[in-house]
Amino acid sequence: RRQRQMCKETAPESFENRLIGDVNGDGNCTIDDLVMLNQYLLGILHADASQIAAMDCCVDGEIDMRDSLILEQFLVYMIDTLPVEP
Repeated sequence: RRQRQMCKETAPESFENRLIGDVNGDGNCTIDDLVMLNQYLLGILHADASQIAAMDCCVDGEIDMRDSLILEQFLVYMIDTLPVEP
């Protein structure tokens, strides 16, 4: 299973230092995180505040398809690090 670990941490004082892109909190950015982000966008998944913070891959304060696309690009090595500034 391919794992990416070059995600940056969320703000140290918040959300237990969860990595950007690590929606499920297992310490890695994987396809599982992308699936959860897409489920959230479809209204299937109810996320807590730390998960929502981890979903914001372009740090614009909104969770949308752009975040999904950026996480997907990260997972297939099209971009090297998260988050991507808008």
